[in-house]
Amino acid sequence: MAKTESGLGTVLLVEDDTVLAISLAEAFMDAGAENVRTCARADEAVAAMAEQSPDLLVLDCALSDSDDGWGLAEIASHLFNPTPQIIFSTGSPQRIPAHLARLGKVIAKPCDPKALAEAGMAMIAKR
Repeated sequence: MAKTESGLGTVLLVEDDTVLAISLAEAFMDAGAENVRTCARADEAVAAMAEQSPDLLVLDCALSDSDDGWGLAEIASHLFNPTPQIIFSTGSPQRIPAHLARLGKVIAKPCDPKALAEAGMAMIAKR
């Protein structure tokens, strides 16, 4: 996993709200992400993970093609060693199964894109 000097390398952003996805991608690039890849659907995210191991995985938990976007965290935990840092972005934090929520940080929507990017940077820095 390649990281920039800021400590934030490749971000895989899984978000189906186009406006929010653009805002988050910009916030991560401004925060120093080397690369931000955005996917709007779970199947696109799985394909992206097969191509490149992200340093940070930001998951919308209610995608248009899946109401359990948190399942992508479980897939990542089996695909990668070490598992990428994970942020769950959701309007319903209580719906994330506890064993999966422990894989990352849960941030309730609505959230400030800059604050979410800063949380991601902090997670990478602790690694």
